[in-house]
Amino acid sequence: MDSRIVPDELPEDRELQSLGVAAVLDACAAVFLSRPDEPVVAAVRHVALALGDDRFDDVTVDADLAQRFDDRLLVAVSPWYVPLTESCVRGAWQEDGRWRYGTVDGPAAIHVQRCYQAVGFDHRALPGDEVTVAALAPDALGAELAFTAFLLRSAAELEATDPEGAAHALGLARQFVHAHLGAWADTAAECLAWRGDDLY
Repeated sequence: MDSRIVPDELPEDRELQSLGVAAVLDACAAVFLSRPDEPVVAAVRHVALALGDDRFDDVTVDADLAQRFDDRLLVAVSPWYVPLTESCVRGAWQEDGRWRYGTVDGPAAIHVQRCYQAVGFDHRALPGDEVTVAALAPDALGAELAFTAFLLRSAAELEATDPEGAAHALGLARQFVHAHLGAWADTAAECLAWRGDDLY
């Protein structure tokens, strides 16, 4: 993921562009925080179509998709499972035809938690599946996506009344994507795609 998804400067419609990118990130975050249901999948379809991608048109919300959610995100012994935290994935490598992952706890998780605390973001209060959110590491993919969206929405909300505050929030979003989300999201996508093509 390229940190340029959060530009340094946006044209006059900066508020709308910040909200647009936040909507994309929120839809992606919901996929990793919520059991698959029609509203979550519809949001992904909507965002994908707006970006010219129709890959999600045929995704069916059924028991198989719910099982895939569990296998991908919750059941560590599943062959589909990927530990979607920055600490694990950022240190991942391929060996003997399979992915090996870094440690669960690491400096990335600690720094991400400090970033959240600095702006009053609580990753444990995110909307989503109760079990998933309760076990959510601070550097989980869903949490980092939601946090970046939070910063962009903050920038948009401040744009009219506090342009300096808006620019600060936008700068924080850029820094976070550069230091964290953008440094491992592409590897996470590779790890997920390695086992097959599905909603995740």
